[in-house]
Parts: sequence; C-alpha cells; structure tokens
Amino acid sequence: MSLKLEACYAKKIGLPGYSSHGLTLTLTQEIADIQDIPGEVHATYMALQEAIDRELQVVGWLPHQEDIKPLHQNSGANGSPRNRLATVPGYTGWKCSEKQRQLIERVAQENGLSEDDLNALGKARYGKSVRDLNRLEASGLIDELLDNQRQPAFNGGNRSGKTHHIGRNQ
Repeated sequence: MSLKLEACYAKKIGLPGYSSHGLTLTLTQEIADIQDIPGEVHATYMALQEAIDRELQVVGWLPHQEDIKPLHQNSGANGSPRNRLATVPGYTGWKCSEKQRQLIERVAQENGLSEDDLNALGKARYGKSVRDLNRLEASGLIDELLDNQRQPAFNGGNRSGKTHHIGRNQ
C-alpha cells in the first residue's frame, strides 16, 4: 500500500509602500511505509521552508521604484540580509508617505526647524519621533506646521529661542 503525502508551505513578506511579495510551494509524494511518515513530513517541511526562505531574500521589482537591487547583495557574514528594508532603494525609515515626509522636511527647512525640533513636536503631540508618525499622525503634524506658518511668528518648538517668520519675505 502506498500513502500520499501532500505538504504546502507559504510565506508573505511586507515591503515599503504597502507592497509585499510571497511564495507558496506545494509538494506531493508517495510514501511506501507508514513508519516513514514522521521522517518524511519533517524532511519535506524543512525542504519547503528552506527553499522559500532562500527565494524571498530577492525582492525583485517593486511598484513605483526603479533600479531595485536583489537583497542578497548586502548580506552579513552568514549570507543572510542584515536589514532587509535598509537595502530597498527609496526606503527612508519614515512610517508616513514619501510625499508627507518631503513636505515636512521642506516646511522645516524653510523655517529653520531641525529634526530635533520636529521630534519635539511629534513627541508633544503623539508621544513619538517624527519618523515614527503614521500617515494620519503626519497629516496632523503637517496641519500644525502649516497653521503655524500662516501666523506672523512661529517658534515651532525651536529650543534656540529664535522666532522664525514663516512664508513671509522680511
């Protein structure tokens, strides 16, 4: 009597920009002896897991990004990626959208606000640094920065004590 062993292994990895990639492998094989089932199940599972883990290290093409390089080009001593996201071009470490990050940085630069100043605003309002703000929180911070920009003078949490005039030619 032959037995049929069917094993399936799947893994999905989240990537920047609400993108992801994944892989599912299914293997069907016959087992001649019922006593071989535990060993065959273990060996099959390990083979599927190792194959998927190896293949998912290569990100490939991502939407709206150019010149994506495979992750295994930046690997540690054991050949595994050191920081999977740090090797993806365009990944900045900010949790908000790229456009929000650019607007926050532009308004801050126009008004002489440092990243420390932005972090102070983020921590005062949301209890976290500016890079850790999600899209909704970043939107609130942007509103605050723009509202303050419309006022004649804006300190913006600047610890230097200087008053910054925003959006006015003085």
